[in-house]
Amino acid sequence: RRCRSSEPGLAEALASTTRLRATEDLAEAVQDAELIFVLVPTPNCGGRNYYDHSILSNVLFRLNSLQLKGKHIVISATVMPGYVHGTGSFLLKDCPDTTLSYNPAFVAQGNIMEGYQTGGWFGLVIVGSSSPAARGLLKEVYERVAPKDRAPNICLMSPESAEIAKLASNCFRTTKISFCNMVADLADATPGADKHEICSALAQDKSIGPTCMRPG
Repeated sequence: RRCRSSEPGLAEALASTTRLRATEDLAEAVQDAELIFVLVPTPNCGGRNYYDHSILSNVLFRLNSLQLKGKHIVISATVMPGYVHGTGSFLLKDCPDTTLSYNPAFVAQGNIMEGYQTGGWFGLVIVGSSSPAARGLLKEVYERVAPKDRAPNICLMSPESAEIAKLASNCFRTTKISFCNMVADLADATPGADKHEICSALAQDKSIGPTCMRPG
């Protein structure tokens, strides 16, 4: 097993595992799986729906054609609120005793391996599921891979709450970045003011915090 990715820790993890196989056959990939994670692009396309679900919906359609039984399917891509219980569940209508949950990824390139173990820069794992069994399995997965000294906060909730929580997290961080840059612009326009001093002070305010509080 070789990896051409520069993602830290990935090549070492692949080299050490004895239980990982790669396949282009979807049926082969899921036949022995209890948990099936779906990570595909849902690009921001603007407009009424905002996120393009077409690739994700196609994957669920293909899974449905396999008439899976007793599986736990987990969406990790960003979706609009209502997708899991709406379009997603409808697309899996021929899969008896199969659950669909939402576990959005909070990771960034260059920190993916560590991010999945610790909840990323934000130390957060969101599990949105109506199935107690799926909730339990996902919670167990993250508890097993998390370092004891950096275990993430695992938040269990409904799929709808998880969908909104993911979008709210994205929007809040974007708001902090925009606010920080606005303060930086004001400082740049004020003789004697230093944007780095100001933002550093704001970052030490416990009600604000340091994440996403660097100008630029």
